[in-house]
Amino acid sequence: MEGMAVRISDMPIWFDAALGPSFQFKMFYDTTDGRSRSNETWQVGYRWQHDYGCYIDAAGTNRYLQVGGGRSYRFCDNGQGGNSLAHCGFAL
Repeated sequence: MEGMAVRISDMPIWFDAALGPSFQFKMFYDTTDGRSRSNETWQVGYRWQHDYGCYIDAAGTNRYLQVGGGRSYRFCDNGQGGNSLAHCGFAL
């Protein structure tokens, strides 16, 4: 089935504290993650991400800040030359 995306989330570790902050470690699997299987370091497995990890993905003149939970922020050339980037939207 070409063009179909699978997204899975899991919370294998959590702690509900009676006093103090609670803790949750959530992981997300995304079949649309285009990073290479052999050239990338996958912290929790191929195409798995977690809330505490982030990376920058380059696509043409755009840069995408991929953060935990599968969120993505797009940055693009602000027209001032050099490596200056401006936040120019959210990516899905």
